[in-house]
Amino acid sequence: MKKGNIKLFCLAGGGAIWLLLFSLLQSKEMKQPLLSLRDNFVDYLWARSDDCWHEGEYDYCIKINRLIVTLDPSFVDAYLTSAWLADSMGREEEAKGWLEEAIKKAPSWESYSDIGLFYLRRKEYKKAEEYYRKACTDYSPPPYVWRMFAHSLYNQGKIKDAVEVLEKAVKKYPNDAITLSLLERFKKEVKEK
Repeated sequence: MKKGNIKLFCLAGGGAIWLLLFSLLQSKEMKQPLLSLRDNFVDYLWARSDDCWHEGEYDYCIKINRLIVTLDPSFVDAYLTSAWLADSMGREEEAKGWLEEAIKKAPSWESYSDIGLFYLRRKEYKKAEEYYRKACTDYSPPPYVWRMFAHSLYNQGKIKDAVEVLEKAVKKYPNDAITLSLLERFKKEVKEK
């Protein structure tokens, strides 16, 4: 067994013990110290995952992230990082699985935006639109998510809808120069048609 695998095995064992103790304890007062311990452990694992990222140990990073989300299913960055890594290694189905799991267990504008980008990059604009719409209607994402939503519509030929999305974005972010510029470009195209 490799040295890295032994460490991961030990970390997984520690996580399993924590999960067992947490499930056995019923009172809130008893669980609170365990939650603090878990949070510290997850922070430690996240730092190790980051080290693996920078060392190019992507498979090991994904394994650590699996342990992180087992301990803390709301840790959205672990899902999204693993999806990005799997996708960059050509493991599309695994990446999609991470993104879908993020939406189920840690829904956020980030998780909806990332799965929207996953589909946008594959030119599946209708699916991208669905996820960007959710990110923009249920959450308050930054301007670039609104622009990606508009692009998903634009690429389906829904230029007027894209303009409406950008107009909403400009109301939320009136000083965002990129969104303003894109809105003007799309409006110009609508006028020319």
